[in-house]
Amino acid sequence: MNNLISFEIKKFFHRKKNLITLVLFAVLIIGFVSINRNLENSYKKSEIESIDYRISSLNKEIPETKNLLKEYPGNKNLEISLATQEKEIKIYEREKEAYISKDFSEYLKCKIEIDKDTLDGIENNTIISPSDNPEELKNKIKINKLLLEKKINPIFTNVSMESFNFCRLFLSSPFSILIAIIIIIWCADVVSSEFDYNTYKLLFTQPVSKAKILISKLLAAIILSTIILLLLLAVLFVMLGVINGFGSGEYPIQFFKDNVIQYINIGKFSILEMIMFIFIIIFIVSLSVGMSALFKNTSMSIAVSIIISVSLYMITTKGMLNSIAEINPFAFFDISSVLQGTASKMYSNNNVDFYHGILTLSVFSIIIIVSTIIYFNKQTFLNCKNRK
Repeated sequence: MNNLISFEIKKFFHRKKNLITLVLFAVLIIGFVSINRNLENSYKKSEIESIDYRISSLNKEIPETKNLLKEYPGNKNLEISLATQEKEIKIYEREKEAYISKDFSEYLKCKIEIDKDTLDGIENNTIISPSDNPEELKNKIKINKLLLEKKINPIFTNVSMESFNFCRLFLSSPFSILIAIIIIIWCADVVSSEFDYNTYKLLFTQPVSKAKILISKLLAAIILSTIILLLLLAVLFVMLGVINGFGSGEYPIQFFKDNVIQYINIGKFSILEMIMFIFIIIFIVSLSVGMSALFKNTSMSIAVSIIISVSLYMITTKGMLNSIAEINPFAFFDISSVLQGTASKMYSNNNVDFYHGILTLSVFSIIIIVSTIIYFNKQTFLNCKNRK
């Protein structure tokens, strides 16, 4: 079997479509990195503008509140409002100065103070239309407190191209479904190509069972897809680390477990992402090889595999399968969202988490592999006779 696996690996690199898709994928990643770097620079510039806007707004509001107090002296609500505004403007001025001087400890303290005041205002009904809901504010306060305790500089986690954060963003939508399509293009011809080029006759004369032939093809596809994608990630991780910095492996990231939001460091988060990523690769490869064995025609197997994957992914993300999300492998494709609990909220299903994802992907992969082996063994002789 080792010889068969080695032979399949050699064949992979002789297929032009595999090399072309790999190059195109690399180009897309470079584009993704470039766009996010530009966005990050834009965010950094707009942070000062945002603070200036708040200070400017408060400078307009304070005189108006003072005038109202002259009209309604002793009004407790107006007195509280004025005190809050005067306090906020001082905090924003400190925040701006801290951000410019890169005193991120003071900057985080200001952020926490502002968010706490906003949260108190919402709970006391003194803020009618907050820009953030209470849960989001609580999460922001928790993360900023952890950053302050660990003395870690804050980053714009939705765009930062520091190495650890890049991995988190990379393994999320829309890259998740794009990766699935690339794996399908790589693997959906491993069986069908033998029939396309009539090499199946020579293959089946080997002193090896058809089950072993299929398993060797499947293992070669899994090994290659996993190594190529993980190697690509590793290269990007190092390159971005050199260019943008690796970031702190202790950076706190939201993690969903046992229906509760926790906070773990991004290093551990990345390891969990890689584990789930490997299980998704195995599932997609199994599906692709299954379609390849079923149709024995490369164009058909690639087309059907892509249609199935994209359609079920779209149906899932539209919320049409929420009630069975925990047993739907496509609900776990957006790895970062699954681990952070965003997917659980989106699907209104608390079982959409890391552990259910591993279980579901494993079970479906095994079912597809076993079914493919059984079908392949039964149908091979019949197809061979028909083609003769």
